[in-house]
Amino acid sequence: MKKSFLILLFLMLNLMALSKINTVFVIPFSHLDIGFTHTQKEVSNLYVNMFNDLLNIMDKFPDFAFTVETAWQFEQWINSNPDNDEISKIISYYKNGRLGFGAAFANMHTGFMNRLSLDETFKYPQKMYSKYSIELKVCLMDDVPGFTADLPDILIQNGIRYFIAGVNDKYSSSLKIPGKVNLFYWEGPKGNKVLTWISKNSYMEGILLGSSSALEEYISELEEEGYPYDSIALLVASDNGGIGSGLMTFLKFKKGFFNEDLQVIFSTPSEFFEHIERKYKEEIPTFKGDWSGSWEIVKTVSPFSSSMVRWSQDVLEDMLKSNLIDKDDKNFENIIENILLYCEHSNPNGAGWPGKLTYDQIVESNEITLSYVLNSYDEIKNFLKKFEKGNDYTIWIRNNVSKNTLVKIPEKLNGKYEEAIIEINGKDIIATSFTEPSTNAYEPYKEGFQFYVNLQPGIYNVKIKERKPIEKKIIKSNVIENEYYKITLNDNGTFDVYDKDSKEFIGKGFGKILTSFTSNENLRKEFSLRIIDSILVEEQWGKKLEIDFDDSFPIYKLRITLPNEKKEIILDYFLDKKKIPHVSYKNHSINYYIKFPSLINGNFFYNGPVSVVYNPNEFPAYRSKEVSVNGYCGILNNEKSIVFGSRETFMVEYEKEESSLIFHLIRYHSMASTKDKGIVNIPDVEFGTPSNLRYSFIIISGQTFDYESIEAFLKPNICFK
Repeated sequence: MKKSFLILLFLMLNLMALSKINTVFVIPFSHLDIGFTHTQKEVSNLYVNMFNDLLNIMDKFPDFAFTVETAWQFEQWINSNPDNDEISKIISYYKNGRLGFGAAFANMHTGFMNRLSLDETFKYPQKMYSKYSIELKVCLMDDVPGFTADLPDILIQNGIRYFIAGVNDKYSSSLKIPGKVNLFYWEGPKGNKVLTWISKNSYMEGILLGSSSALEEYISELEEEGYPYDSIALLVASDNGGIGSGLMTFLKFKKGFFNEDLQVIFSTPSEFFEHIERKYKEEIPTFKGDWSGSWEIVKTVSPFSSSMVRWSQDVLEDMLKSNLIDKDDKNFENIIENILLYCEHSNPNGAGWPGKLTYDQIVESNEITLSYVLNSYDEIKNFLKKFEKGNDYTIWIRNNVSKNTLVKIPEKLNGKYEEAIIEINGKDIIATSFTEPSTNAYEPYKEGFQFYVNLQPGIYNVKIKERKPIEKKIIKSNVIENEYYKITLNDNGTFDVYDKDSKEFIGKGFGKILTSFTSNENLRKEFSLRIIDSILVEEQWGKKLEIDFDDSFPIYKLRITLPNEKKEIILDYFLDKKKIPHVSYKNHSINYYIKFPSLINGNFFYNGPVSVVYNPNEFPAYRSKEVSVNGYCGILNNEKSIVFGSRETFMVEYEKEESSLIFHLIRYHSMASTKDKGIVNIPDVEFGTPSNLRYSFIIISGQTFDYESIEAFLKPNICFK
């Protein structure tokens, strides 16, 4: 009798455990991958067709619910000019709670963005959805295995209370967030919290389960793991899969036999979150911190494009602050849409995912992505021409600093070295000539005149009054110094930096060049650069050391600049993509890095899209070696700091053992696995852009963090004529 009672008790306890999770909110949607399964134009057509199909499916299956993951998907359908009856039907499904709308423009590389583009990821959709009285409560961002710490603050500022992400299942184990699923409040640096659901089984989890018995087994695993809530969300989507995946799961589950205590509801994310928050608001834990950086690295495949987009989003933000453009301006809308399209997670440039695209599709996709870059960049430049003053040059002082900042104006030179008298704001300033081996988004001038000036932000007229050839003091040297630093060049192309204020070296062996194949990124090879020539040039505003390396290696030149009366070091590295060796397909691609082993020990910090991250490991998840940096990063302790600003690079690794910062220059593809031609050579993924790339850095050391000099470097003044 006693034995029978124990068996009965055991069975009852197990039934209680099984019934602990009593509701499954199944959330069907189509995961957006622009340019992943098809070209961008083809993906656009897929979503036009999806909405047309949705109108039929929703009527036939009244228990079926669906969510539009991102605003870009809905925008494609709206741009196809559906009739008013079709739009009214879609709105009625929304009002009845059967159709949800995600708040984000797309699934974004949030760590790559700045404050403006991150904010517009949600404001841009709101403009569109407000026309149809659609309220946005939930942000879905799937596939991407990490997000910036600033995201919760941006979401709450835009009225979005919930965040849901099905991370790519290939990254789920390495992410190391505890549990198969995670429900928590994610708190941003400003203290705003969003209720967050993370599924490590990816957005495809409902498809992968595939049957009612598999779902019940999954629920048992969650209960054994200690999942404490009575409900779960189950995501059902595939890459640009339309309604099909959700509908097939709906039909399978409707025919399935579930435990009578288990309710399976096809719903929108809002319904799930509202249920959880009503019942468990006080019991849900809070996480803080940054977990970006896992996928932003793909933007290093196209460094020229990435630097142009980073320049564009920063300049556009400054244009708004300076009242040079209005958010209601059509130009603003066009520029921000192109920026957001580049920041979307699956857009090329690149070699395409193996076997997904034909050779022609890869080329077309890369050309379309480059058009986003050129459109945003050119539209900003053309818009600024409205503010030209007369026939002379016009400059826009962007940065708000009390120190002198560098201004460059393009002008055809008559000789290598010239001097000019420049009139600006009623004053005459002496300017000296410059020439550049390559141009970039930040300084797109091959030659001209440069000078330092201290002016309030604004637009000024610049006139060249006089010019004459001059002689400059040029000597062969391996040393450059001013009142703040002494820099000595080493035989292998690295250099040592001595800080005269602190009377100590802040770095030895700065500028080490590393390479690795992506197939084995941990196996990095160090290269010594062979110095061909090193000359010191004295300018009216400072000194520069120009070092030429053996041009058989892709990195062929380094310029070290020390301005007068400014405690800062400016570095310019020049890389020729044509000199990058061919990479076999088995090695995937090749990476180039610059390493700066610092002699200052302390805590690594970096600037994100909005805020500075002082604790990179605060969020309870695995962090990738490289983090995505918005402009500057450094090492800080109670007594001193060293800060690096970078215009063109944005992926940085902190190597704690050597107190080193490693900047990722480029990831370069030579081959692709195509759908129609197999493994073939591919042209430059940024076809038509300059082969010579320039990477600019600023280094500042001291007891305090000199933000003004960093800002002046990251926001160079713009000249137009």
